[in-house]
Amino acid sequence: MRKSDVDKEIERMIKSREKDMGKGLEIDFDTADRITLLNLQDQRKYLKKDLKDHKKGKYLHPEDEVRNAEIIAALELLIPYYGGTND
Repeated sequence: MRKSDVDKEIERMIKSREKDMGKGLEIDFDTADRITLLNLQDQRKYLKKDLKDHKKGKYLHPEDEVRNAEIIAALELLIPYYGGTND
């Protein structure tokens, strides 16, 4: 049985799509920087909340308390680099 032109076209499209998908997702630098900035700000907010809750009596391992403070300091250096502010 001979493949129809439609079948051949479908196979060609599938192979083309598989080839394109191998390249992965591509975004521009501004979008990548914005995503990075939002992630850094979210992480800083989460760590600050943990420390604030700890001061109110919520348990936080002593090593985590020190490490969270160090990470917050590092994030506050990085955030302005990506165009954000430390509020």
